[in-house]
Amino acid sequence: MRGQGLENGSDFWDLDRKTGTLHVLVHLYRRGPATKTSIYRDLGHPHETIAGTLRVLDRLGLIISEQETWFPHRETFYLSVRGKELVETPLHLWPHLLSKNIG
Repeated sequence: MRGQGLENGSDFWDLDRKTGTLHVLVHLYRRGPATKTSIYRDLGHPHETIAGTLRVLDRLGLIISEQETWFPHRETFYLSVRGKELVETPLHLWPHLLSKNIG
């Protein structure tokens, strides 16, 4: 069991490897829904970094995005139930949590 889910190519590896993932998760947990611009502004990472981070978090099922109907190309990002559960889970249990199927 030790080290399970920590190998190269695992979801935990992807989460750890991508710059800003933990910052974005905690930011959404503490502040609630946010746009890409507000995340960039609050955390100080380049736009490209935040965009890549959001793609990884979305692929892992940790965030949900919603297109704004009143403003084209504006998305608001939220923690999914899985994302909230991950933030509230002790770090040593993250590989197990990430190995569960999304849904």
